[in-house]
Amino acid sequence: MAVTLVCGDDAYLERREVEKLLEGGETARFPSFTRETIASLSASSFFGPPKVLVIADGIPGVDVAPFWEYLAAPNPDATLVIWIRSIDRRLKGWSRIREEKGLVVKWIKKASLHAAAGFLHAMASQRGCEMEEKLAERAVVLSGYESDPEVDFYFLGNAMTALTDAMEDGRRKAMDEDVSRYFGRDIPVDRFGASRRLTDGDVSLLRDVKGICRDCGGAVPFLMLLARDFRVAYKAKHLSEAEIGVRKTPLSSWKTERILKGLMVTMEAVREIKEGEVPDETATVPCIWKLLQLRKEGNADGRGV
Repeated sequence: MAVTLVCGDDAYLERREVEKLLEGGETARFPSFTRETIASLSASSFFGPPKVLVIADGIPGVDVAPFWEYLAAPNPDATLVIWIRSIDRRLKGWSRIREEKGLVVKWIKKASLHAAAGFLHAMASQRGCEMEEKLAERAVVLSGYESDPEVDFYFLGNAMTALTDAMEDGRRKAMDEDVSRYFGRDIPVDRFGASRRLTDGDVSLLRDVKGICRDCGGAVPFLMLLARDFRVAYKAKHLSEAEIGVRKTPLSSWKTERILKGLMVTMEAVREIKEGEVPDETATVPCIWKLLQLRKEGNADGRGV
């Protein structure tokens, strides 16, 4: 059986993948990989081949000598699933894990807007609440699910539970104000001023961006917030502030074509960091440089940004 490592962007979806891989039979669980884990993988049972789940908080819980010893000679009948709930791709252990041929890595991405809205719509129905599909989509957008690494299906489910529990007796249809109250996170656009400085062509942003990343908790959270600003700017071309659910960003002054290019540049930088192609601390500077050049080209062609 394959040794599978599960990690990703949404803890709820990761858990579902783990459960699918281990369905049926009893499973031994460990918080890290130890020699006791190897013993469980080698033990015989009346209930069938052994199944083991290691739930680690980070790569150090797996990047240990017993794990690599086991991979050198795994039990072909055993099922081993490793769920790493927080991945720091800058660690050397991640590169070694990713390149290990005897290990299947499953990176679980966040669901699409449509799928996340479908999850909320189905959950509302199960709890006896009527929610229109468009309103479910707005709930997902307001939550910041697409751009905020801290928001996952658990957050969406908890917000929906709170909404349905608070509904008055006799009213079972969710309204716009309900969604705003329970899914709106009041995250301001241009939280660190980067969008305004990009729009102003402020090259000092190249010098300051590493400090901004530290304040934001890392390059990926900062870039995801910047990507959110680009998405808000794009939606502002077609919707009102009330429909978007947040204030307009300085990037709203950019032409639609350049907004989409800026979003692509930003998400490409995120991908490079997540896949370990570029170190976290150095990825943001070339990204900001490309965005400043994009802004400069917009002014040079005489059609504005």
